[in-house]
Amino acid sequence: MHLPLALLISVLCCTGCASTQVTTGSQTIPEVDEAPEPIIQPVIRPDPNWAPPEPDETQDDWVQLISGEWLRGEVDVLRSDTLEFDSEELDLLKIDWEDVIEVRTTRLMTLGLTDSRIVTGTLLVKGDDVVVGGARVMRFDRHELLSIISGEPTEANYWSGKLSMGVIVRKGNTDQVDGSGDFQVLRRTPDSRVSLSYNGAFTKVESVETSNSHRMNGKWDRFLTRRFYVSPFFFEAFQDRFQNIDSRITPGAGAGYQIVDRGGLEWKVDGGLGYQILRYDSVEAGEPTGQDSTAVLFGTALDTDLTKRTELLLEYSLQWATAEEVGVDQHARLVLSVDLIGELELDVSFIWDRVGKPVADEDGIFPENDDYRLQVGFGWNF
Repeated sequence: MHLPLALLISVLCCTGCASTQVTTGSQTIPEVDEAPEPIIQPVIRPDPNWAPPEPDETQDDWVQLISGEWLRGEVDVLRSDTLEFDSEELDLLKIDWEDVIEVRTTRLMTLGLTDSRIVTGTLLVKGDDVVVGGARVMRFDRHELLSIISGEPTEANYWSGKLSMGVIVRKGNTDQVDGSGDFQVLRRTPDSRVSLSYNGAFTKVESVETSNSHRMNGKWDRFLTRRFYVSPFFFEAFQDRFQNIDSRITPGAGAGYQIVDRGGLEWKVDGGLGYQILRYDSVEAGEPTGQDSTAVLFGTALDTDLTKRTELLLEYSLQWATAEEVGVDQHARLVLSVDLIGELELDVSFIWDRVGKPVADEDGIFPENDDYRLQVGFGWNF
């Protein structure tokens, strides 16, 4: 028998042994170990039938998304197809209402319905069904649900706001004081919204005032649908003596529409008609001290979350007065807010004001059309 054939037969005869040595003459074949069986790790899959425990007074609210994920925390508000949900780990989330398939609350909620009714109770939303618990259990279709506000319909639960301030003081070779303030307050019910805001800044150099500007806005919105609202009354008050404006007050009425409101992106536009009452700080001899006229008003606001801790707000408005001597006045504000600790934020604002047709003061000097301002301050939400 040839040597290769004998070697092959010896190997085949020893198949299944843990180790084998084959000797042919002076040659020794090394040991051959069996290959270990592969270890298969079990696949752990989440239980598709899992559900949070039944609510009681000590537990948080629960929200289930269309992906099957459950979130634990507190339901804050539903407005314009966006649910605001506060999670201890994820902070404040803005979730598209169409991405929510179930809501369970342990606390009382105030619900606004499409037929202008307001009901209060614990809330269960499951698919297209809405159940409100309490002394009387009520059931609705989901399309009837217009808004949700956390808590009972008490006045304190309707209010929220933000205060931002910044001050810079320089002493030494230059004595200078820069101050800025920004304030917003909002009263929100299931079917209405009242807002009041103020923004101002001043600068003094060597005890001489070099800038002084103030703007206040107020607005009442009444929601007729999830996105469309009317504004029975709003006003703007503006003063900037360096633009030769002692006061410009514009009351009016109009309507608005929420174009986009999806999670971290909100965009709305509104417009209307108003009456502009304008008074100048000083004028040349023989010139009128002011102008009164009707005005076409337009405004838009875009609010978006750039990151989990950074928010960007862009606002723009104009007043187109029918008086030829006034022209079109415009205002824009860009605000970058960064979360610091808790409700404290760092706010960086860029503000642009444009007077369509400036009027010369008593010395015959015309102000510039455009004013620009950069503000830095700390804001607190409440």
